[in-house]
Amino acid sequence: MQEAEPRISAYFHGKAIKNKIPVSGTFELTRKCNFNCKMCYVHTTDTSGDVELTTEEWLKIAENAKNAGMLFLLLTGGEPLLRKDFKELYKELSKMGFVISINTNGSLIDSEILKLWKEYPPFRVNISLYGCSDETYKKLCGNEKFAAVYNNIKALKEAGISVRLNCSVSKYNKDDVEGVYKIAQKLGLVVKAASYMYPATRSQGSIGENQGRLSCREAAECNILIRKLTYPPEILKQRAEMLLKINTQDCPDEDSEYLGVRCRAGRSSFWLTYDGKMMPCGMMDELAVNLKETDFISAWKYILEKTGEIRLPKECSVCSYRNICNVCAAMCYTETGSFNKKPQYVCDMVKELLEGFKKEFGEKSEGESNEDK
Repeated sequence: MQEAEPRISAYFHGKAIKNKIPVSGTFELTRKCNFNCKMCYVHTTDTSGDVELTTEEWLKIAENAKNAGMLFLLLTGGEPLLRKDFKELYKELSKMGFVISINTNGSLIDSEILKLWKEYPPFRVNISLYGCSDETYKKLCGNEKFAAVYNNIKALKEAGISVRLNCSVSKYNKDDVEGVYKIAQKLGLVVKAASYMYPATRSQGSIGENQGRLSCREAAECNILIRKLTYPPEILKQRAEMLLKINTQDCPDEDSEYLGVRCRAGRSSFWLTYDGKMMPCGMMDELAVNLKETDFISAWKYILEKTGEIRLPKECSVCSYRNICNVCAAMCYTETGSFNKKPQYVCDMVKELLEGFKKEFGEKSEGESNEDK
């Protein structure tokens, strides 16, 4: 099943980018988690020294963000339900009128949370389903919680609460991808799966490294599998042929402008860490500004300015893969430590993806080379 973004959301974000309004925000309530996923970009085993924003501080920031134009709010972590004040915080944020989504591993949902969400329905609860067995959960998360998560997903469905499944594919759960989609089909849910894992720069300070992620080829193969599980065969064939056709188009000339930020990060959306730092997105802590030292509007203007200055590598702006590659500033930064250095892992993954589509849906020309133009 494939989920399309609501048109109203796309409309608001388009208007917000034009008018430099922070219409969307992510509140990273904590980086604590009852799981210890090997590929996590934020959680660390020692969070004893963390100083999280208080309930009052979060609500004050939310009020300021609302006045600045924020409508869409994502609550995430770590595991946000670990916050002792989660129910109070969620209730007050809901009363402010935000369109709220929650990212959770799904293991801590109890009768009180269900009652709260039935009274104050979130737009959606995004549950990370890491596999389809306790064995896989043990390997990846260090916690045998599959059965608990599965039962909580069913409980949410029965309560009439909107649910989406997220699936981060790593070398520890890659064999469970089809099983996750079968569960989604059985429950009538949408899956958002990803085979690319960012380096664990924030949690481990690692540039270009993530102990849980797949090799470039495995990530590409898994990407194709995800597409097969998402689209009907005829639609997949059309999309693959279009992808291959786009890649044969002329690449930009040498005088082409370097690419700036193309997504919404730092243009219509922001990320706020557990300790009060505003960033364009959850991966780009290089541009963080502390809300304990400045006001919300000043912080947003700083993020807007610094995001606008970002230029991706020249190689990316003139690359023949430009129109099919999803390279972004966060990828460049976490893969290389710089916004303007080419992320080789991403390049290799895209090449492998194209080769995979050629084998299944296209014919390889004689003497064709995969080298960069």
